[in-house]
Amino acid sequence: MVHSRIREIRKQKGLTLQEVAGRCGTTAQTIGRLETGMRTLSLDWVNRIAKALGVPRQAIVFAIDQPRLVPSEGCESVAVRATTEDAELTVVPRFDTDFASVVRSSFERQGFMAHIGAVLISVTPGRCEVGLDHRDDLTQQHGFIHGGVVGAIIHTAMG
Repeated sequence: MVHSRIREIRKQKGLTLQEVAGRCGTTAQTIGRLETGMRTLSLDWVNRIAKALGVPRQAIVFAIDQPRLVPSEGCESVAVRATTEDAELTVVPRFDTDFASVVRSSFERQGFMAHIGAVLISVTPGRCEVGLDHRDDLTQQHGFIHGGVVGAIIHTAMG
């Protein structure tokens, strides 16, 4: 699927294999092999190809090129990321208006976030930081925060 996203985005941008290869400092044959899955797609390749295609690397890994919300007239659609230590997902359109207040307002309406004590620390273009104090009632048997809690925070931060 990731491999086909490279080809899909390249064709949408009207670029040839040779053009992408030139931007990546490699051959068209290598790019072709990456697009078909005949060559392993490493994180380095994802970053290089994303830069060559002029898209965020997440656009190659996830189908995010279609915004989930349609911005109103005069708004620019720019992605905001929800990040954790191990994952980054781009999902929330940014509006030219004070998008941070929109995100904060939405977060405050999430009852479960209040229940577990999660707080929205910062919202900036490209980052949404959520804090959670360690509590025994939110942990699994080994003392780590339960994966369901972490998943709920990520899901809420993603919109």
